[in-house]
Amino acid sequence: MSYELPTPTEQAHFLRYKNGEEEGFAQLYRMMFNSLLRYGMRILPNEFAVTTIVQDALLKAWDFRERMTCLQHAFRFMCMNVKWACYDYYRQPEFRQVIYLGHDTYPDVSFLPGLDEAGPVCNEEALLKSIYDVMP
Repeated sequence: MSYELPTPTEQAHFLRYKNGEEEGFAQLYRMMFNSLLRYGMRILPNEFAVTTIVQDALLKAWDFRERMTCLQHAFRFMCMNVKWACYDYYRQPEFRQVIYLGHDTYPDVSFLPGLDEAGPVCNEEALLKSIYDVMP
């Protein structure tokens, strides 16, 4: 999918999609999937997650097809959905988990308060607090 004016063939696929024809949607899917995937991968370098996000954006575009005015409108709508979903991925609690691999693995983490030669702090909240104290 390019940012230029759509070709007559692309416009015909869009009209079929807007009328609810699944073949028109399939053609739109093939035209836009790679562009949307590249766009999402610039924000989130996780191909599986971005592929899922792009597929969701395409399904939302199918649900709102009556409101789409042109091919560029549909493409921008999907780009916005991909962008928002990629940013939401970073907001998930699973993404913010801190994993401590051990004092022997990374000896340069000794600057964290509460870590000594005996090993890591047993209390996970204390460890998170010490990390938040070091990082603004």
